[in-house]
Order: sequence, then structure tokens, then C-alpha cells
Amino acid sequence: VMRVKFTWLAAGLVAAVAGFTSGSAAAECAAGKTEVVRTNPAGKTHTICVSENAQGGQETAADNGAFVVASFTPLGYLPGGETTSRAEALSDDASVVVGSAPPDATYRYRAAVRWTETEGIVRLESDATRSNALDVSGDGSTAVGWVIYDPKSSRSEAARWTDSGGTDHLGYLPNGTHSLAYGVSADGSVIVGESSGTDGQEAFRWTEADGMGGLGFLPYKDSDRSSAYDVSSDGSVIVGLASVLISPVAKSTVAIRWTTEEGMVALGGNLSAAYGVSADGSVIVGRTGSATTGYQEAFRWTEADGMVGLGFLPDSNYSIAYDVSGDGSVVVGISSIIASKVSTALRWTEADGMQPLQGLLEAQGVDLTGWDLHTVTAVSDDGMRMVGWGRNPDGLEEGWLATLPLP
Repeated sequence: VMRVKFTWLAAGLVAAVAGFTSGSAAAECAAGKTEVVRTNPAGKTHTICVSENAQGGQETAADNGAFVVASFTPLGYLPGGETTSRAEALSDDASVVVGSAPPDATYRYRAAVRWTETEGIVRLESDATRSNALDVSGDGSTAVGWVIYDPKSSRSEAARWTDSGGTDHLGYLPNGTHSLAYGVSADGSVIVGESSGTDGQEAFRWTEADGMGGLGFLPYKDSDRSSAYDVSSDGSVIVGLASVLISPVAKSTVAIRWTTEEGMVALGGNLSAAYGVSADGSVIVGRTGSATTGYQEAFRWTEADGMVGLGFLPDSNYSIAYDVSGDGSVVVGISSIIASKVSTALRWTEADGMQPLQGLLEAQGVDLTGWDLHTVTAVSDDGMRMVGWGRNPDGLEEGWLATLPLP
């Protein structure tokens, strides 16, 4: 778990605390930042420089006098494409966010993007017809996703983008014609996803040394499809789904966990899938068929407790967990009424259960007037930084970055 010492997150980038005293101190703020005096719950004040576009809230004292400020930052759009943007993943310190956005208002396809406070949103792949960035390494140096170059084709190829520049194409498994990269390890060395073609769809694990290797399928019930959606920090535990035959004529999916020692193991559930895994691989989250509503329900899995349903937000009958913090204590995702097709971003903790993220931010003093937060896709290792998208006050879909102290 990362401890932030004498820093705080505003608009996604760590800003230095200019003063920390029993009274306010003068701050020398860089261009684009404003001096603000904050008071913590213990009554101490300090002066900090905040981004002018950050919507800040209350702050919570942490270890050794450090502070985490509740805040919300809209991420904007690519120039000329002010119609929609989505945030999919963030680095450990939230200084780098990746996702997608259309490059112009008439362009109906998305482009993979990277966001930082200093640069805003920039395209990662300028030559591709379509692309998407779905995950980023802990230090923000490696983003992964997919690219398509032929405007008349849907043939995607798994890709990575690094600080050194350019796009690395990861290829396909044998007989593959499509591939997608969904997850990357903390140091960027292990990438996971799926490759499909004439032999079906199979989860893969990619490294620089070994290239793309298939992870196979479950060794029973005619399993012939698998996908890998996330990977532990060191690349040793991979989670996703695999197909299983549930009747002579019907198939379903089951959440899976893969390791070198055990191979692919089913975690249980019906129509289940695993989307996120903790840093050490011990906590897994996703969705499974709900015995209560008959729809999908978010779950949290551990070796000791197995698959435990996390329930739904009030007046909802559908939920999915997309990601989990490094220590497994914070889960994020969506809950909705299945018929409405409109979701609500959620955060789950053992202390407070499942709650709407928007309400939690507003309770911390963050002004979200006109916003409707629909989806939270990822959470940082420390559990306090989240990204997703929603409807902004103009009624447009826009990606965002939020910081919320732990309960």
C-alpha cells in the first residue's frame, strides 16, 4: 500500500505541499495552480498549490501528518473530438491515466489516449484507424490495449505503448486473426489478453523474452474458450474467464485463476468472469449469476471464503466489480437496474459495503453539480484514486479521475 507523505493528488498529478505548519504559510505556485489554505480534521492548517480545474473537497489526515484530499477532475477530450472520452486505468500515483477518445467530432471510432496533468489528453497511436488503451503499468510507463489499421477491417492486434515511443505489436497465437491486451503487470513486463482465430479464443500471457503464449482452457466440460483480463503485480497470477458446457446444447462461462504451478482453475459461479486481482493475487473480483435476482452480481473471491456476492446498490438488481485495490480491501465497479441500461459507479469496502461513488465524493465536499458518474473502471493500489466515465453537465460522456480517502 502506497503511503503519500506531504503530498496530495489534484487533477491526477502529485502537487508538492508548499507549507505544513500550525498556521498558514506562503506558497509559490506554478502557472495554472492556485494557492489554497487547508485545515485538516485535527485543526492544523497548511498551504498548498492546486490545479485551477480541480474540484476539491475535504481532506483526511493520514500517517505522519500526510493528507489525502477528496477531489474530482474531468479529463476532457482530444482537440476537435469534444464528444466523448473514457478513462480505463491509472498508474499507482494517478499521474497517468489511459483510455480512449474520438480524435474529431465526426470520427466514429475511438483512439487510444494517455492523460497527464501537464499534457492533458494525447493520442498514443496516430496511424491506427481504431485503438484503445485498457491498462497501464504501476509507474505509468507502459500502456496496453489494441490497434486496427484497416478502416474496412475489424482485425485487431494487441499492442503496447511505452515511454520510449511508438507502438509495439504483440502478434497473435497460432492461427489467430484477432488479439486484445487487457492487463499489464506493475513493471510492464507481463501482458495478458486474448487471441482468437480459426482455433477459437484463448487467453495469452506475453513477455519480451517469450513472446505470446497461450494459457489453454479448463481441462473439463468441453472448455474451448478463455480470456485473461488482469494480472497480479509480479505477473504470476492471471484472472479471466473460460467456457464450460452446462448441457448437451448450452455453454456458460466461469471465472478462472491461472498460475504456472496450477494452470487454469475455475473459481465457481454461473456465467461468471474475473476482471480484477489484488497485487499479490490473493483477492479476485468480477461478476457472477445472482441467486437473488437472476441477473449478474459483483463478487469478491479469496482462498478462505471462496466467491462472495457483494450485493447491489439500493433499487438495483445488477452489479459488476471491475477492479480491486492492491491489498484487496477496496472494490470498484457498477450497479444498475438491468432494464434501464444506465449504471451507477460504486465503491465497496468491508466497513461500509457497497455505496455510490458520487454520493461518497459529495459527502467529502466535492461539487459534482450536473454530473452523473456511470462507471468506475479502475482503482489505484492504495484504494484512494479511481477513474471511469459519466455524463458531464453538458450531457456528454467524459472520463474523470477521483480521489477519495479511505473510510
